[in-house]
Amino acid sequence: MSNYGRFLSITAGSASYGFSGVGDGANTALRVRFTIKLFAGIKLNTATVRITNPNPSTAQQFISTPDQPITISAGYSDNNGVIFTGTIRQATYGRDNPTDTLLVLYCTDSDVNHNFGVVNKSLPAGSTPQDHVTQAVQAMASVGGSLSLGYV
Repeated sequence: MSNYGRFLSITAGSASYGFSGVGDGANTALRVRFTIKLFAGIKLNTATVRITNPNPSTAQQFISTPDQPITISAGYSDNNGVIFTGTIRQATYGRDNPTDTLLVLYCTDSDVNHNFGVVNKSLPAGSTPQDHVTQAVQAMASVGGSLSLGYV
């Protein structure tokens, strides 16, 4: 089986899943499906990761330890990059069909910052929109997690 040089790496907590390679030497035994939704505006970016037939002890680690960081990298073997970084908000583990088990990870990025960051500051007359964004990012970063200026 060939995966045409595709690369996928999912690192969540201390566990890492993925495949890479070309042709018969490709490591394609693990089935991972993911959906990433990127939103501009008020909604948070989300990712849903489905891992078929994971090790039961690893799956239990996700169920029993909430709020683990997750990073998804994808692309081709010679050209790949991070496409999602966030936190696992919920993990479910069970049967997908009579022969396969399924671990589903529901993830968001910066939801703690977004939900609990509070700006309580007056800005002087003549302040720029950049000043407003800077104050909001500082308030959201003070709540916890990693947050920095990026794209708006």
